[in-house]
Amino acid sequence: MKEQLKGGRLKGGIPRAHLDWVRQQRGERGVEEVLSRLPKEVAAEMRQALVTTWCAFGSVILLDRAIGELHGPNAIRELGRWSAQQNLSTVYRMFRRQDIHDFFERSAALHSQFQDFGVEVYERVGDAAGRITHRQYTTFSPTFCESASGYYEKVMQMHGATRAVVDHPHCLGRDAKECVFELRWS
Repeated sequence: MKEQLKGGRLKGGIPRAHLDWVRQQRGERGVEEVLSRLPKEVAAEMRQALVTTWCAFGSVILLDRAIGELHGPNAIRELGRWSAQQNLSTVYRMFRRQDIHDFFERSAALHSQFQDFGVEVYERVGDAAGRITHRQYTTFSPTFCESASGYYEKVMQMHGATRAVVDHPHCLGRDAKECVFELRWS
């Protein structure tokens, strides 16, 4: 697997939600344990992150890896699920829609408000299926893709799906030209 961690930024709502997940699991002590595993400047950036501030992509990936070291590899996808639940139930609740397709179409259009690299494209491929493609990503990591998969799963559930499946057949981390996420729900 390969990755490029330098150059991109994400809104602070992502690492804040991930640290809130740790807080739910292990309290403040768990948060401090995770942050102690990071380089000092990265830990400081994560402590100061606000929903509206920008954080370095590489710092968020280091945070997620530290969480994964303590909670296991399945924690990364869970971080994405938690992030969707937290952010779409609070600060970004106005982005929710009646229809899953509508949400993902709007989300792709607003992509640059939440990260400053790449383009997200959403395609309807059936009544209960869609495809998200991350294009022109100069910054990427399989860790980010795993968290994104969890986020997409939870978004579908929050918009009424009883079964939500995300496959990630093409990944920049596996030498693909783009990251592709195939979504199915019922």
